Formats: sequence, C-alpha cells, structure tokens
Amino acid sequence: MTAQVDTMNVVNDHSLLEKKCTGSKCSYWLDKKLVSAAVYETHLNEPDIGNCKPCYLKLKDAKGNLIYEGDFYTDCCIGAYIARYTNGSIKLKGQYKIPPESALNDDIFNMGYCKREGEWKYYTKDGALEKTEIYKNGELVK
Repeated sequence: MTAQVDTMNVVNDHSLLEKKCTGSKCSYWLDKKLVSAAVYETHLNEPDIGNCKPCYLKLKDAKGNLIYEGDFYTDCCIGAYIARYTNGSIKLKGQYKIPPESALNDDIFNMGYCKREGEWKYYTKDGALEKTEIYKNGELVK
C-alpha cells in the first residue's frame, strides 16, 4: 500500500455496544455481556472502525489481548492480516487482495477486494505450523 495510514487500536466494534434503559435505570452491554457504565463509556469513546480509511487496525478483546491486526479500509482487510491466540502467538497469517489507491472508497467490497490472496499459514497455540493454504481472488486453490 502506498497510502499514508494511521494505526487504529479498537477493542470492539461499536455495533456490539448496547444501552438498555427502563425509566432512569440503565444496563450496559458489550458483545451481549453485561458490563459497568464505566466500561461501556470507555468503549464508546474508542475510535470507530468506520473511520479507518485506510488504517493499520489492531483489534483487541476486552482484556486487551490482540485478536487480529492488519491493513484495513473500514471493516475490509486490504493487505497483511495476522490473527492471534489470547497468549499472543500467531494463529493465522495471510494477505488480502490489495487495491490500488484509487479504489479506496466505501464500495471497496463490491469492487472485488476484501478477498484472501496468496499464501495463508495456520499455526498451533505453541507456534508450530499446522497447515498452509493458497488462495486466488478469495478462492482456495491449494
């Protein structure tokens, strides 16, 4: 990618946040789990993945463990991608189809990007290579 990108650290997608109120009493939910108002507010004030145009995205779980990272345009991966186990070791490493800078817009998925491309490696929790797959335009070829 040639575009200048920022790194965006996100714990959860904002669509997973929910506030339910009955009268003056409210409950707060994150990924269908009840959380405190303070936790809800912390996540509400995080950057929104919708503003990743493009960015190097690092998605973390509620405990701060890195779940995955990579080159993204909103929720569409457009380059390197690494998924991790909660112990921090690499679970999966691969590449998504990289668009030209002129294709970076909100219709990027419909333009045929956001698809696996090339070699994808899967690892066990202890870091041993488990298997390798090859993709072409999102299709598994080997």
